[in-house]
Amino acid sequence: MTEPDSIPPMGDAPLSDRRQFHIHSCLGRGGFGEVYRATMSSAGGVRTDVAVKVLHAEVEPGSQAMRRLRDEGRLLGAVRHPSVLRVHDLVLLEGRIALVTEYVEGQDLDKCVSGRDPMPLRGLVEVIGRVAEALDAAFNAQSPFGEGRLRLVHRDIKPANIRIGRHGEVKLLDFGIARATNVKREARTETNALLGSFLYMAPERFLEEEELGTAIDTFSLGCTLYEGMSGERLFGELKLKDLYLLILEEEKFERFVAQRLKLLEDRTPPSVMRLLASLLEMDPARRPAHAELAQTCYDIMETLPGDPLSRWARRRRWPEARAVPGILNGAIITEASFLDSTTSALSLLEPQPSAETVEGAISRMRTNTFEHPGVVVGVGAGLVGIVLSVAAAAVLLVSGGVGLWWWLQQDEMPDILVGLPTVEPLPGEPASAEPIVSVPPAEPVPPAEPVPPAEPVAVAPAPVKPAPTQRPRSVRSPAPAPAPVAVPAPALVRASAPPRP
Repeated sequence: MTEPDSIPPMGDAPLSDRRQFHIHSCLGRGGFGEVYRATMSSAGGVRTDVAVKVLHAEVEPGSQAMRRLRDEGRLLGAVRHPSVLRVHDLVLLEGRIALVTEYVEGQDLDKCVSGRDPMPLRGLVEVIGRVAEALDAAFNAQSPFGEGRLRLVHRDIKPANIRIGRHGEVKLLDFGIARATNVKREARTETNALLGSFLYMAPERFLEEEELGTAIDTFSLGCTLYEGMSGERLFGELKLKDLYLLILEEEKFERFVAQRLKLLEDRTPPSVMRLLASLLEMDPARRPAHAELAQTCYDIMETLPGDPLSRWARRRRWPEARAVPGILNGAIITEASFLDSTTSALSLLEPQPSAETVEGAISRMRTNTFEHPGVVVGVGAGLVGIVLSVAAAAVLLVSGGVGLWWWLQQDEMPDILVGLPTVEPLPGEPASAEPIVSVPPAEPVPPAEPVPPAEPVAVAPAPVKPAPTQRPRSVRSPAPAPAPVAVPAPALVRASAPPRP
């Protein structure tokens, strides 16, 4: 690896059957790697500005991060649409796998809707329409790995994953956790893992186990539109556990969203308010399909004042990209062959043990013992019961184990407030709910005595008491929960937790 002061002239570039990458600057870094702006020189000397997503050197071969990067490249390569980032190739640079894509000079949407000269509402609605059109193209693209459609769902739509170019381009980024029915992914999501940015997730992603469709991306677009219009996140002040509790009661969830939308009514055209409300429907069947949404956005856009997206982008004073320190800055690297690498192709695909994740803990909280209308949430060896009474809005916590409490009591998530965000009561409903209370842990039930094996003699063995037949779980008729205990206390108190082991 060399560090020249400038790119050599075209005539001096050596012809090679392998491409060279002149790394200019690091655009950003994350937990698994960095993104660089670079110039790619082909074997014939053609140069192209590209973005290079490189995994950290310490990322293990065969890790889920490496598999997701490879999956992202394969999925992006299968989709052809102006608003889907174009992928060039997967390459090996200095022993690190890298994804090479087109470079779009501009800013992410979250930066474009804030600060000086923010994007006008007309441009924002156009962005939502273009992303919806890209999602429709990704879902209906022909699968290169089998017959039928790709059926791709992004699963991580948010303002930071939408790039706005200096000429008004709109690019959907980061397909790292996307899922396509007709493509076998290399990355294996941990059992029951919940991946994505939870503040933009559709409610059904918290509640359902089955394969979810395109409506989850539609809801995320609604959160994105709300943020662009208001400057605030729809669920911005909620912690993950608070949002989960809110979603468990459909009526309260809908009132919460309605109250947020009401804050925008005075300064927003009715057509945009209707559009936003349709995207944030709790029932996925009531949200518009992507093709319908795109056309609706384009129709509404024509009725709104202000500049269209392209005109706003051309007149805007774009800030220079802020460079981030990166170990590859200024380097010229020749791509290596995967076959020449000391890392074999087989080692790139070897499964690695997966670590416990917060997403996995929350998902097990959802799937292990999730029952309606009373909700019982069980985690690990114990049981944490969260009984939600719709009439009294009381919560009873019964803890006999440590699984969920361990997660809730970690240093990075200290203050645990068990309760729902403030929501205006329904007509005829008491102004305040019954207080939330905590009860001591239930006494553990001792394990049953093991039955000794029968003696090996020529007589009938002693009768063994058969194991009780496990009663199938019902999602509609759970066992009655203990009645909540009401005490004179404020409407929200902290839930006591057992001491750490």
